[in-house]
Amino acid sequence: IYGVSVDKLMEMNPEIDPYILTVDMQVVIPVETLPPANQTPEPTPVQLPLEGLNCLLDENSGVWCFVWVSNTSDESYENVIVSFNLADLDASEVDAIKEPAPLNVLLAGEKKPVVAYFPGPNPEQFQKSAQFSSAIPYNPESNRYLNAEVSVDSETPLLNNKMLRIEGTYQIKDPASKVMIVAVAYDQNEQIIGLREWQADFSESTIEGSFSIDLSAVSGTIEDYQLFIEAQPADLPN
Repeated sequence: IYGVSVDKLMEMNPEIDPYILTVDMQVVIPVETLPPANQTPEPTPVQLPLEGLNCLLDENSGVWCFVWVSNTSDESYENVIVSFNLADLDASEVDAIKEPAPLNVLLAGEKKPVVAYFPGPNPEQFQKSAQFSSAIPYNPESNRYLNAEVSVDSETPLLNNKMLRIEGTYQIKDPASKVMIVAVAYDQNEQIIGLREWQADFSESTIEGSFSIDLSAVSGTIEDYQLFIEAQPADLPN
């Protein structure tokens, strides 16, 4: 159940005869082994770096905060959570929110956006910070998420480049029951100024489809954007 090869077990337990095993015999399991399928993985103490924190006040005095979380390790993770903090200039009032990344998986070498919203009223001038909170190890070989690609057919600027309508298609390697696309808007300084999620759940599995996303900027104008896609299989493996 641990997914460990006999050769690896013998390497860790050279004194044991694999042909003579008893019920109460103790065997050393490699530390890198994934937990059994019937156990819930625990959040890992790994620290993933954050970059590009940008917090913007909207017309309702709410504050949108965007940040990148980068996976600089050789491991992959899921359920990434980031803690955002907002305070007035005197730090007399501090608000904290923990938010998960809109996409579940963060593969080795990737970076993904995370967003948080602080409802108004908030002060026009404020202090901001963000810290990586937790993540759970993810095994890409589990096939709980599918390889998927997105293609853009048209980009239509609206409201003097404060909004961008993005239309296109997606293709998935294997039949999927759920598709999530995240669109991220950048300003001229390559700061995140907007994020929009698009999701589709299917009663019948699919390998392709179309999407339309209206991506808005909290402040400023959209100079560029990026799309991220994630798909879940129709039949999740045990």
